[in-house]
Amino acid sequence: MKYITIGSFNLRNHYWDSKWDSGKHSKELANFIMQNNIDFLGTQEITKKYATNLQKELKNDYKIYGEYRFGNIPFINQFNEANAIITNHTITSSETKHLTTIPFIDHLTQWPRLITTVITKNHIIINTHIEYRIEDAQKYQLKVLYKYIENCVKNNQSPIIIGDFNMDLSKEYFVNFIKDLESLGIQYVNNSAATYATKEQILDHIFIPNNYEILSVEVIQNQSINQISNHRPILVKARKIS
Repeated sequence: MKYITIGSFNLRNHYWDSKWDSGKHSKELANFIMQNNIDFLGTQEITKKYATNLQKELKNDYKIYGEYRFGNIPFINQFNEANAIITNHTITSSETKHLTTIPFIDHLTQWPRLITTVITKNHIIINTHIEYRIEDAQKYQLKVLYKYIENCVKNNQSPIIIGDFNMDLSKEYFVNFIKDLESLGIQYVNNSAATYATKEQILDHIFIPNNYEILSVEVIQNQSINQISNHRPILVKARKIS
């Protein structure tokens, strides 16, 4: 099977800056996606205006999937954001779920986090964005995410997981999460380059099922794409081998 290119990129919700979602950044992102022939790009912090501009630039070559943190409440559309998955593959189904027990409300942070999933004939992709401030919330959301992944595996759907986890390998509970996924037959993609430019940390991660061969890992550093966000996109090329 031909390899696929998978990526994760936090676009930085900077809605109050008119330059941020005026269309210039969405054009840069569209060019980046098409030039790199990305099959699945998991984004975080994409607003409705940004997504609308981006879809225009992508035309019919790609589609954007994913619901928003606060649903479709009109008066917060300006800053409402999604964990959208952008793909040029034919989707058989997609869904967005909250990493909470009560929709729209996180019992620890009051700021809802999401899981966005797309399923194709050959792949299942999960994209997420974990809380960045409160460790108890991070631990809770990792548990919810793990249960979701575990259910996928039980249904013979071993997923690729991408996202901004807002934590690195210094967090013991994140290392334990990696080990838990290994027990499900899903491997962590090792990367030594910082994805969060502000503090030079590795916060964005990708996990691949063991029946995929990892061909390359790259964190993109160039002026045109790095001006979009304070994160850097991470791209992985992988091929399904069974």
